Amino acid sequence: VPFTKYNETFKRQRRLMRQTLGSRSIPAYHPMIQYETAILLRALLHDPDNYLRDIRKYAGGLTLAVVYGYKVKSAEDKYLMMADECMMILANEIAFGSGIWLVDLFPVLKYLPGWFPGASFKRKAAIWKLKMTEFIREPFEYSKSAAVGYLRLSRFAL
Repeated sequence: VPFTKYNETFKRQRRLMRQTLGSRSIPAYHPMIQYETAILLRALLHDPDNYLRDIRKYAGGLTLAVVYGYKVKSAEDKYLMMADECMMILANEIAFGSGIWLVDLFPVLKYLPGWFPGASFKRKAAIWKLKMTEFIREPFEYSKSAAVGYLRLSRFAL
């Protein structure tokens, strides 16, 4: 939503986010938060030296559970690692890595071919886009397949 243009799609996504993540919907997540918090506290008691790993698993796991219905199994979980990589790209490369990109000052540079000297921003952007798209697509595909499986199970149970 942050990078979406202000249009009807943006309004719809914003409305859905407010319904799902707004203050009135938070109590629905309390059981999940309590369960995951208990796991986090046990992990911290068991191995306090790896607290950063455990907190990342906790925060990322809750986010993946709320957004995609995906349960993170370990700190080395595939989707968790993808999320961590994308956050590192956003925080360290895109937002604060090089400061202002030359293409932001001179938009005509976006038409340079990627191989052109000084167009490394295009090569980097292509890699980043691939990683971000993969992170959005893969958990979403998991979520869709899990929903289909749930619907099949529900129909079977009827």
